[in-house]
Amino acid sequence: MSDSSPLPSHKLKIALVCDWFLPQMGGTEMHMRDLADQLSKEGHEVHVITPIPGETEGERFRIHRLKVPLLPNFRIVYTPGAFRKIERILKEEAFDIVHCHCNIISPTSYGSLYLSQKLGIPAVITWDSIIGPYRWGLAILDWVFKWSRWPVLFSGVSEVVVQDVVSLVKNREITVLTNALNIREWKMTPLERDPEEIWIVSVMRLFRKKRGNALVRLMPKVLKRLPENIRVKVKIIGEGPKRPALEKQIKHLGLEDIVELPGYRTREEIRKVFSRVDIYVQPTRWESFGIAALEARCAGLPVVAKIRGGVKGFIRAGKEGFLARTDQELEDHLVRLILEPELRESIARNNRETEPPFDWKEVMTQHDALYLKAIKLKNPATG
Repeated sequence: MSDSSPLPSHKLKIALVCDWFLPQMGGTEMHMRDLADQLSKEGHEVHVITPIPGETEGERFRIHRLKVPLLPNFRIVYTPGAFRKIERILKEEAFDIVHCHCNIISPTSYGSLYLSQKLGIPAVITWDSIIGPYRWGLAILDWVFKWSRWPVLFSGVSEVVVQDVVSLVKNREITVLTNALNIREWKMTPLERDPEEIWIVSVMRLFRKKRGNALVRLMPKVLKRLPENIRVKVKIIGEGPKRPALEKQIKHLGLEDIVELPGYRTREEIRKVFSRVDIYVQPTRWESFGIAALEARCAGLPVVAKIRGGVKGFIRAGKEGFLARTDQELEDHLVRLILEPELRESIARNNRETEPPFDWKEVMTQHDALYLKAIKLKNPATG
């Protein structure tokens, strides 16, 4: 797009770039699919660029699967041919905007951001994860490529993420561009249940950083603090490489009748589970946003989570749930919610009756505004 090009009307040709996409399952993958779908519903022409292989296609958008070698175990691109393919796609499609979604290690997205600048295409970068101790890697890339000075717009999926990367883009504005969901789809009437049987649920990929093992480890301590007439059950929904270790841990602690690992479940199946359970728990120390926790909160479940993650953007202590600094506090909050049914119901009622500002309609407005701002930043003559 040259400097003399007119500013497009509301309808844009958008490239969404991400190193992870369906059919690989996870929060980022599902968010990218939903974002592409929602932008398409708005009338934009949306293309997804990803190295992840698969047969899944979008109903309303086009997917460019790079079909290049991926680094074993990490499943990321590493060959020059991958970036030549990305450059060819960007040239041939002549996008109005390139939106790169980045985690800590995202060569497809970072490479596409570089190529978008080389080709003169306006761009937005959104960090989907907390950078934490890996900040030095991006600092080195900035020293080499000076990316923090490029005429692109920076954003993060939560205030926590924005604060984490602000030191990397000094004197530049960083926008909070949150994940979202169809809030009304998650509203439901809870089913009647036995008041002496409490179900705790968590939805996660069974990876080390999600800390499913920490949740399992807490349960014997929680059970010891409860009267004998209260029965507690735990359901950890999801799949991943840590499943064998979790199964071994559950057996070692004698929790086979307490903790269930039902595996991957669809959103519809998860909604049905949420209508039958009492408490949602998120043991992850650093969760950039926490979409599963937001889904649970919209379904009317009290949420217990760690305070350092993005979940504190929609969970307030005693209102929508509780936030914990330590695993001990996580245990304390769970015990309190189990022992105090009036408190549990009060929080559940609040969550059912109030809507957080994370519906797709509102978040789409934020995306549209950011895209047009990026175009004006790259091409001041259009403003």
